Amino acid sequence: MSMRLPAALVVLVKSLNCISVNDHFQRPRYLLEILSSLGSDTTIGCENPILRLSYELLCKASTRTLVDCFWHSLSLFENCGCIYYQELITHWILEGYFDPVRSVTKAYQDGHFILMELMNRGFLKVQEDNMVMPEVAIKNLIDTSRRGFLGRSRLRLSRVYGGNKKDGLGKINQVDDIIEAGRVTRNREKITTILVGGNDLRHESLEKFFEKLKDLEILGLFGPRLASFVPSLSKLTKLRVLVIRDCDLLKNIEELKALQGLHVLEVSGASFLKEIPDDFFTAMPDLQSLHLSVLQIKSSPSSISKLKGLRCLIIRDCPVLEDLPEIHELVNLEAVDVSGARGLQTCFDKAKGEKKNKSKNRNFYHLQQLQLLDLSESQIERLPLFHDAAVGDKLHSVTRLLLRNCRKLIKLPSLKPLSGLQILDLSGTSSLAKMLDVCFEDKRELRVLNLSGTNLGQLPSTIEELSSLNKLLLKDSKNLEVIPNISKLINLEVIDVSGCTKLQTIEGSFEDMHYLREIDLTDTKVMTLPELPTETKVICPKRITLADGSVFKGEKWSEITDTIKSKRSDKASSSKEVVKFQEISETESEKTSEIQPHEPHASECTGKGDDSKERFCQVLIDMALYTTNLSSFDSESHTEVLEITNGEGGFTGQDKEALANVEFVSFVDSSSTRLASIFNEIRLVKGCWLKMCKDIEYLFSGVEEERLGSLEILSITNLRLLDSICSRGFKNLKKLSIDCCPNIKMLFPYASQLPSSLEVLHIKFCVKLEKVFKEGEVSTLTTLCLHELPVLSAVGAKLPNLKTFKVRNCPKLENLFKEDGDVSTLTTLCLYDLPLLSVIGTKLPNLKTLKVRNCPKLENVFEEEGEVSTLTTLCLLELPMLTTIGAKLPNLKKFKVRNCPNLNLNGLQVAI
Repeated sequence: MSMRLPAALVVLVKSLNCISVNDHFQRPRYLLEILSSLGSDTTIGCENPILRLSYELLCKASTRTLVDCFWHSLSLFENCGCIYYQELITHWILEGYFDPVRSVTKAYQDGHFILMELMNRGFLKVQEDNMVMPEVAIKNLIDTSRRGFLGRSRLRLSRVYGGNKKDGLGKINQVDDIIEAGRVTRNREKITTILVGGNDLRHESLEKFFEKLKDLEILGLFGPRLASFVPSLSKLTKLRVLVIRDCDLLKNIEELKALQGLHVLEVSGASFLKEIPDDFFTAMPDLQSLHLSVLQIKSSPSSISKLKGLRCLIIRDCPVLEDLPEIHELVNLEAVDVSGARGLQTCFDKAKGEKKNKSKNRNFYHLQQLQLLDLSESQIERLPLFHDAAVGDKLHSVTRLLLRNCRKLIKLPSLKPLSGLQILDLSGTSSLAKMLDVCFEDKRELRVLNLSGTNLGQLPSTIEELSSLNKLLLKDSKNLEVIPNISKLINLEVIDVSGCTKLQTIEGSFEDMHYLREIDLTDTKVMTLPELPTETKVICPKRITLADGSVFKGEKWSEITDTIKSKRSDKASSSKEVVKFQEISETESEKTSEIQPHEPHASECTGKGDDSKERFCQVLIDMALYTTNLSSFDSESHTEVLEITNGEGGFTGQDKEALANVEFVSFVDSSSTRLASIFNEIRLVKGCWLKMCKDIEYLFSGVEEERLGSLEILSITNLRLLDSICSRGFKNLKKLSIDCCPNIKMLFPYASQLPSSLEVLHIKFCVKLEKVFKEGEVSTLTTLCLHELPVLSAVGAKLPNLKTFKVRNCPKLENLFKEDGDVSTLTTLCLYDLPLLSVIGTKLPNLKTLKVRNCPKLENVFEEEGEVSTLTTLCLLELPMLTTIGAKLPNLKKFKVRNCPNLNLNGLQVAI
């Protein structure tokens, strides 16, 4: 029976069964959390919410070691495939998940317990011949912990060797308190792997012990209590992996230079090791993972800069370290962890005068594989740059930037290039007094922002663009007086401003934060609360701590709100004081908020739609068909969307009858054949969403043309093979959204393909798109949004009825409109990050809103002098060459200017 259940449900059932008998009373709550999560639109990326919940149960009920071993298993499978369970446990020991290792046998037993726990929960499963692998569906889970897997893995063995079974550990055996592994050759079986504790080495002659191991390739020494073993190791010339951990007596490793074939080296916990020769790594060209931690070295060997294949560099908890190696050209680096280097004052060259290497670590732009950068607890004052102005590309690979307790850090570079950042930890950077607005731009994936203990007087206004943010931590930021309007951060779960002793105002409302579970206002001056959520989508206890330390808890925020009002009402009646909740109407919020340029939401581009409501839950239930109620899909009605996920098999007569009457359908990770077979069963489709359908090259191939005639809404996300949009049969298509389709060069190559009814077009993250339309006129189009299109050079068609035009980060776009095109109907124009734009262009007699930011070549807003009587909102930001506005604006009501040093406002008429 269970074999027919979706994998996610199997994992969930097994996870629930692992809840101890003593916790049986909690099971109803867990089930409620499951049901609430199914409708969640905060599911990360393409995660299955049931699997995410199973993982949360793992975290709640388990030790950190179990969670670490889970993530390592997932990484190992992605890089190496299936693995023998004994080899998996040995990997865990080498990675340090059971440290400190006093007994290898005990560590192996602990590993076996972890293995069984993961198997019992369904996260690991056994294949033939004692091979194990993770449940494949789990691979889409995202690790949102602070350090992530990269920060916890000491060696990254899985990444170093990938799927090369020949370089694996070999067949594992336990002999006494030693783990060994070997391979069978024609003549004999040779031992290639040894893991041994220090106590066992004391019972044998070192020379004799290692004399028998000339073929040794992988060696792990844990807590060796001898000082003289290094000369014996230097003779093991076939070593590829060497781990020396927790050796208090180790003082010199110079002879290890002879191990020129090393791929992985760890020397850690050697508290008497004070120096490593500068040329130590010169003859180790194949080194990919280097771990040096808890050492007393003052200087890192300069020869590290020659390790061109280095992927992982850890120099952690070396308290007297004063300099870093030159790493800015080590293009394969994925992790750099120098946390705990409390003597480190700079990333750059310390030398003075002519000897100073001015380029050393100045720019990390070339580190395109870098995922983790951890400089926590160092004394650095500045960071390297993360971009090259001449190129302008992003460093999207970086997911974690950790700078905790960097108390002398006074300034951040532009963090805009770090567009893939998920965790930004600046807690304890007590000298940091200012952050530029640009630091929060292009941070669509940021989940955790920790600014606790900083000296910030205000937050960047662009904080409102962090749409995926789950945790906002501002604890003990003593100079913070105002939290700007963060009402758009609807995915927030935790807001902590405790200890912000000057904080008086939190602008905006929390009303739409349906996932909010904790608010802490302790020791602030906030007396007027933002409006709390009216609904909740997560079944868990909610908690708010007010400024006076009083705590209110409840299952729903509405209950907490009523309790607070009741308490305050009682207090007011006794003291004749009235404390009111802050109620901000839409009109009032418009008066109090500044005009801030931000990335348009889907609702701005599609009228009634909301992109967040397209994040369908990917759960296979009953032939992969189920309905999801999307209450906000259309403001006028409740719309049911039928989701089709990847699956096999046909449909029953009852299924086909249900399909025939569907109006809105979503295909997630479906094949083109499956899409066509299902689509042809539906009589009248009005809305269709296509997501991650990997083999679709030609849109709706095999679908009968008459089935497309009723289609009004089409959203396409992550179709990697799709190269154009053919409008065959799209007679009534009104709204079209294209997102992350990297193979499209031109949306509509021929005039005959232009949709005759298209009103709204939204395109983003299509990296090869050069032109939207080849030629012709699209007379029906009223809204056009173009975001993050790096090679787009032209729109291409005339748009005579365009009303809203928004362009963001299209670095090759020079001209907005065709020279002979009429855009007199345009009312809203937003232009962000267009480095080649020098002229806005044609007359815009009906323009009401104009927002322009970071267009460095723009000199004039309006080319012709005169009057633009319709303009009511004007926002001009980061325009270094702008000199004049060029027109009178008699009806302007909202006006903002920032960083426009050459702008002359003399004579500007503004009716404000």
